Amino acid sequence: MVKHIVLVRFAPHVTAEEIRAIFQKIGALEAVLPTMKSFDYGHYNGAAERHKGFDYAFYMEFDNAKERDDYLIHPEH
Repeated sequence: MVKHIVLVRFAPHVTAEEIRAIFQKIGALEAVLPTMKSFDYGHYNGAAERHKGFDYAFYMEFDNAKERDDYLIHPEH
């Protein structure tokens, strides 16, 4: 199992609704890429001194590195 983890920083003017829509679009890739086994995201809620400015993180799971690499070059990505 390969976990693809991405940390994200949104500009201050991006609304919570826009952020939710972005993550919904990313999550919808599961329908296009059956090799994507799971997707989840969340807002950073740890210590302020540790987040380094990143607001959110998301991750995807793939069975292996080749499937992850195929996702990275897929046109929908």
